[in-house]
Amino acid sequence: MIEQRTSSSEAFVVYWLGGEAHCVRSSCIARVVRVPTRKARNGSTMRISYEGRAVDVVDLRERLSIQGAGQGDHILLVKGSEGLVGLIVDRVDAVIRLDSGDFVPPSKLLKGLSHLVGIATYNGKTLMVTDLTSLGETIMMERAARREDGEGSLKSR
Repeated sequence: MIEQRTSSSEAFVVYWLGGEAHCVRSSCIARVVRVPTRKARNGSTMRISYEGRAVDVVDLRERLSIQGAGQGDHILLVKGSEGLVGLIVDRVDAVIRLDSGDFVPPSKLLKGLSHLVGIATYNGKTLMVTDLTSLGETIMMERAARREDGEGSLKSR
């Protein structure tokens, strides 16, 4: 049987983080790339070049304090008003189509996670529906503030 989807369905990228499946609207993802060799990492910070631009990359498990296996094989390049930010995730599986009616709001216990917008079920799997654009914007603002603090401070000789 062929699954029929209404025209209101949207494409979502399915990614894994700490052993759990998540999905994000594909419209907020510029690209999915493989994580460069570990030698390119400097602790939890990394920068990569994408289309001639330097892009800050953050390990999403560390950012969200998520425990779990995985070395972070993929980077989701998230679009924001100030450019791109890279978020390292364990892996990316697929692109699926969901209707907004396919997910329910998160429980009250999960309300503190501002990037979590719902819970969906797809082919028997439970997916955390996320908004990485708002999280990416927050990360970009924090990084810009840190760079300004570092550049604006005078060091004694």
